[in-house]
Amino acid sequence: QNHSDSIHVRLPSVIHALTGDEGQRLYHRITDEGDQVPTARNGELLTEATWGLLLPEERGDRNFFRKTVDANGQVELTAVPEDTYDELEKEERLGRYFRILIDGGGQFPFAANGDTLDRSIHSTLSSNARGRVVGEGPLVRLRFVSPVFVNGTTLDMAVRNTEAGTNLEAAWQSVESGNATTLIASEALSIQVPLNAKPLDDFSITPNPFTPNGDAINDLANIEFLVVKLNTAREATVRIFDLGGRRVWEQQQMLGSGPASIAWNGRDKSGKVVAPGIYICQLELDVDDENTNTVLSRLVHVAY
Repeated sequence: QNHSDSIHVRLPSVIHALTGDEGQRLYHRITDEGDQVPTARNGELLTEATWGLLLPEERGDRNFFRKTVDANGQVELTAVPEDTYDELEKEERLGRYFRILIDGGGQFPFAANGDTLDRSIHSTLSSNARGRVVGEGPLVRLRFVSPVFVNGTTLDMAVRNTEAGTNLEAAWQSVESGNATTLIASEALSIQVPLNAKPLDDFSITPNPFTPNGDAINDLANIEFLVVKLNTAREATVRIFDLGGRRVWEQQQMLGSGPASIAWNGRDKSGKVVAPGIYICQLELDVDDENTNTVLSRLVHVAY
């Protein structure tokens, strides 16, 4: 209820995610704009055909190799010029095609020469080029509850190892969307607002009753509510009526999605303090959908 936009969780001990078979781990290299990677935007390895479909400014190097297999089944690659490559038998050919990153870097499981990264190659990279290492390990489930006001709200998450709180300068490692485990279907970090969510919710008035007698104690009635699913700012109107239906006070305010509050000081349209009694507080939100109920009412009590 404090409408915080972040949550910090400290685990009592380090969760070692990289247990199990070394061969199941996937190592990544951090790249910058202008670097070259052997994959298309969809993550598939580039071929001669898909390399040719890249934008001209994206087409990087093409490396050609002769592939041979020794008696132990080990594959050996020998770099050859393009004209020699064209003369090789089909089963002897291996080409590597690269894409130039033109819209920012990222993390890729390949060395600069196109080799798949393993532990030994990853360890030779500079510290600022060593990316994430993904592997099987114990899972941690974190449950929390928070209001979500806009469709497509995205969680920004990061983790770090502070060595039981002794290294508070440890670097954060961002969490990216993707298939971390097959135990859940979602691979995204975005959250959708339920289709049946109401544009107005959690409407309350505090304190109630309130005493607008000028002693600075409970002089204002705070009309608080949540606005949900708005992509642009809309007008919210608060009206105060007496029990005879006469409008006593009104205020408009442009609001976007999120928690909102409008205060009434217990005075009418002319600025006079209203008589003690029971009043009706009506909240209305201007939205396009005529079938959506965007008018809510509560009783507010004025006492002296």
